[in-house]
Amino acid sequence: MLRTMIFSWKTLFRDKANTFWILLFPIILGSFFKIAFGNLGATENISTIPVAIVKSDSVYDEQLDNVITQLSTEKGGFLEASYCTEEEAKEQLKEKEIVGILHSGEMVRLSVSENMKEQSMQQSILKTFVDRYNMQVNALTELLPDHMEQYQEMIDALSAEITYNANESLGRHPDQSPYTQYFFNLLAMQCLFTAVGGVLVACHNQANLSELAKRITVAPTHKLIRIVPELLAVTIYEFVLNAVGFAYMAFILKIQLLDRLPFTVLTMFLGCFVGVSLGFFIGCFGHFDQTAKQGLVFAVTMPLCFLSGLMIGNMNILIENHLPIVNRLNPAALLTDSFYRLSQYEDLSRFYTNILTIIGFIILFCVTGFLMTRRKTYAQL
Repeated sequence: MLRTMIFSWKTLFRDKANTFWILLFPIILGSFFKIAFGNLGATENISTIPVAIVKSDSVYDEQLDNVITQLSTEKGGFLEASYCTEEEAKEQLKEKEIVGILHSGEMVRLSVSENMKEQSMQQSILKTFVDRYNMQVNALTELLPDHMEQYQEMIDALSAEITYNANESLGRHPDQSPYTQYFFNLLAMQCLFTAVGGVLVACHNQANLSELAKRITVAPTHKLIRIVPELLAVTIYEFVLNAVGFAYMAFILKIQLLDRLPFTVLTMFLGCFVGVSLGFFIGCFGHFDQTAKQGLVFAVTMPLCFLSGLMIGNMNILIENHLPIVNRLNPAALLTDSFYRLSQYEDLSRFYTNILTIIGFIILFCVTGFLMTRRKTYAQL
């Protein structure tokens, strides 16, 4: 068994195409992802919006002060407010020290600069806040004369409406970039590309494909005893290559991938195993040569990666909403979802379900591939 595994490792080590697709291609693609997406999350910080408040010395100042206090960063809000004169506020806006100016009064006015396009999202949030504030104040002004006994309830309702922008994270890492999902998909693709090695195992046990396969086939060794060590050897070798790619993303590209590392490593290993078993299953079909079968592997795995969201980020969400069974049967989607849940969720019940499904696919592909190999006969060699 050990000799079979060592032979498989030597064969894989000499296979430059396998090394490229499993190791170099994901590293290159991951580097491009980092260049494309790396700074998108940092281009605009919408969690804190600096504003200047210009008071009008009227009864409306206290009303606005109360709301601004509730929305200040000290209270967990999104506004970083400073009080100053109108001239000082305009100077700060000109120097781009603030995003906008709030003018107190019966109706709050917002002043922004047209030369701050990079803060357009923050300006939109401020405009939404001002519109909502003025709408609620106007409603209170109309209702209070007839319902003074409900004054406090109305004020509470106003505060509840105005603080709708408070940040509450449902995930373990609220600061995680939404583009990290592309790297989860990249890891899933890297795992499935190990199917190239699985094809190699299948071709080594088909006597019509090479002289080496002829000698292996006529050897007095049970096929199961020969195939199982090969599958394990290929899985271990491909897992090592995947681990190098994973380390590159985590430590060089600084992608947040190290959460629950033991579970992450387990997911990667099972991902490599399901990729190898898928390749073994595909390689047992027909009498095509090794190159054609490896081409068939890419024809199968790339659509699976597309459906999991590698090319279009929300593709798996669209499928989940309209045809969720596809996500439950797509190995790439299962792996991507597993990495995502390890990163963001405290509850791992769905993760365990994904892992059990992946193990089921491994058993299905290996058993079916072995049965197809076992039943092959040759008219002549």
